[in-house]
Amino acid sequence: MAEGIDRALPFTSEEVLNCLRSHGISFIGRYYKPRKANGDISDYVLTPEEARLISSKRLYIVAVYQDSGTRSSDYNYPKGANDYSHAMQRAQEIGQPTNTPIYFAVDYDAAGTETLENVFFYFRGILDRRTWNESLGNPVWPVGVYGSADVIDAVVKIFPEIKYKWQTVSWSRGRVTDFNLYQYAIDVGLAVCPGAGKVDRVRSNGNGGGFLIQ
Repeated sequence: MAEGIDRALPFTSEEVLNCLRSHGISFIGRYYKPRKANGDISDYVLTPEEARLISSKRLYIVAVYQDSGTRSSDYNYPKGANDYSHAMQRAQEIGQPTNTPIYFAVDYDAAGTETLENVFFYFRGILDRRTWNESLGNPVWPVGVYGSADVIDAVVKIFPEIKYKWQTVSWSRGRVTDFNLYQYAIDVGLAVCPGAGKVDRVRSNGNGGGFLIQ
């Protein structure tokens, strides 16, 4: 299985990327988010310039969308629809191929603390907005889900059209489900590449949905 990382902060150093590549890292998870009210891109969001830099080192990019998403009230049908629209805008700016997924994050202990009704409404909103855009002839991207083992299992049971699953070790209580990506270590340093700072370690089954751009 391929080894990768994800990190909230952007990569600006060729040296760090070269180090990661030379020590067995083959992909990097990076984030999409809506623009700020003034139109600027948030500091940690993947930009076209960073995407080109990462791709130039032959490191694949995996896209994950997260805007808050750390409590139940962050999830509902309208937010899912809006988040998919924002994700489409970022993917178009980046030049992400339309046969690669955008993962949408459920970044809290949803299954362990409550019912998942709000999360289900959220993904229904995502999928409905995707279908609507597709009917208009707009480019669309496959949907993936990021979360604990219980969240992933529950979401794909309700929405079998979601084929991409990114499990986090957090809140999974030792259980590992069927995954495309598995985030098995959180907020760790890499002794061989200290310049990378704190990252999450991620393992791919070989079909995690990574992409390169020109």
